[in-house]
Parts: sequence; structure tokens; C-alpha cells
Amino acid sequence: MKITEPPFRLAILCILCCLMQGVVFAATSERQLTHTEEPVCPEIVKASHITGVVKLQVVVSPVGTVTKVTLLGGNPMLAEPAIRAVQHWKYAAADSESLLTVEVRFNQ
Repeated sequence: MKITEPPFRLAILCILCCLMQGVVFAATSERQLTHTEEPVCPEIVKASHITGVVKLQVVVSPVGTVTKVTLLGGNPMLAEPAIRAVQHWKYAAADSESLLTVEVRFNQ
């Protein structure tokens, strides 16, 4: 299939329209995670036995460092510890930047 054939152009136009509308795309291929840090929860969260999942969008540079973290959903009391931890995660190197969706689970 040549890049100029109509179905390919239509797909590109659809993707561009979605991006302009603010639709988030998650990466279809996962990068290998090489280093994680556990979230450090405030004492109030621990004492309240708050659990849940925080969903984040993560931009990973070609060298494997996290360059941007955006909150997609989850308990606001768990969001900040999750974001701080994920900012220190490391991934295997790749040819280009990656956009990933990750979930950080908090269990007591």
C-alpha cells in the first residue's frame, strides 16, 4: 500500500482531527520498565486506609526518562504521591518518544 492511497489519508485525517479535539491516545506497544519507585503516601492516607487506582498519561523520552505526567483519573488524595513516584520511573531506551497510560495501584 502506498502512502498516498485514500484509506491511509483518511486515517491520518481522522487522527489529526482527534488530536485537535483533545482525544488522548495511549501507546499500543509498551516500553520495558527498568526502575520503579513506590509512592510515599501521607500519614492521613495510610491512617484512613484509602485504596484505589490512579491512572496517568506518561511521556517517556527516547533515553527512557519520564518527561511529563498527566493525571487521567483516580482519587485526588492518591494522585500526588502517584505522580511524584512515576516521575522517577525509568524505561528502556527506544528510537523515539513514547506516550503511555499507566496505573498506580494503592492497596493497604
